[in-house]
Amino acid sequence: MLRDVYKLPSVRWLVVANLTTMLSVCFFGGLQQLTAVYWWEMSIIWIFSFARLAVISPLYLLAMFVLLFIGAGFFMVFFTFALAYAGHWDLAKKHLTELTVFAPGVLISVIPLLFSHAYSFYQNFWPNRESYRGPGTDACINKFVRYPYQRAAMWAVVITISFVVAGSLRAAWLAYFFIGLFKIIADIWSHVTLNDLANPDLTPEAKPCFSWIGRALGPVVGRVFIVRSGT
Repeated sequence: MLRDVYKLPSVRWLVVANLTTMLSVCFFGGLQQLTAVYWWEMSIIWIFSFARLAVISPLYLLAMFVLLFIGAGFFMVFFTFALAYAGHWDLAKKHLTELTVFAPGVLISVIPLLFSHAYSFYQNFWPNRESYRGPGTDACINKFVRYPYQRAAMWAVVITISFVVAGSLRAAWLAYFFIGLFKIIADIWSHVTLNDLANPDLTPEAKPCFSWIGRALGPVVGRVFIVRSGT
């Protein structure tokens, strides 16, 4: 049941990883590096999305690469504007030209998130990888392709709202609070949706492979870039 999600080890790891990352950013680099950390997390999500597709259907990897290449460019630009809004325009200009995503504080802060996603992959996907093949394969492939964009859409909203709220109240610590709170909630919802943890007994054919964001992106993303076999 959904109300028992907090008992899942992968969800607890997710919460701990987000809190550890937030503390690390606060200690090593400050709020201006947080967006770079989340860009790295998007890259991690894309890597594990590639891994899921490679296990289920390697033929879809080329389409996935095209989609993620476009998404990476979008999110880099979005983070640059977020940094500029936060009052760090000098850093925002360097964000693209001097690769501040490789700052030591950023790389250290992203380590907990890497372990969290790796743990989720081996805990929730790998033992059940065979269940994603068969009659429900197409639906689950579409889910894994759209998943990074679901996270990107949620994070764009979370980061924008958090910066606006913190900026209007003139308190930097509120940005940490709101981003941390909203992102953890969004990540748990997304994590449960991706791995069907709220309904673990459903068969692949009956699994709810699409969230409302996935359905909205489907006509634009899935049907344009992905050629489904037999259609």
